[in-house]
Amino acid sequence: GIESDLTVSVVDDDGPQNQLGVPGRSYYAAVGGGFSPYVKTSISSIISEKGFDCTLHDLSHDMVLVSLQGPNSREILNRISPNVDLSNEAFPFSSHQVIEIGG
Repeated sequence: GIESDLTVSVVDDDGPQNQLGVPGRSYYAAVGGGFSPYVKTSISSIISEKGFDCTLHDLSHDMVLVSLQGPNSREILNRISPNVDLSNEAFPFSSHQVIEIGG
């Protein structure tokens, strides 16, 4: 069955995680609603069971996820982030960016 709806993105070596004390290439899991503790526990269990050489950092108190969807989403987002290139070429469908909102 379905346990949670989440999106996992690769974050490059020079991503915002460096400023939060997590150096190097990382993976960012965007988890909706109150499922974060469950997903964190599930991923931690898999890391331990499989013996993976990695560390799970919960940055949910340091970062925020905004999901703005629909036919006018780029226009709306551009109003509060006018210095960000939100064109299809710079920000293709099904991609992610870390941006500053509102200045």
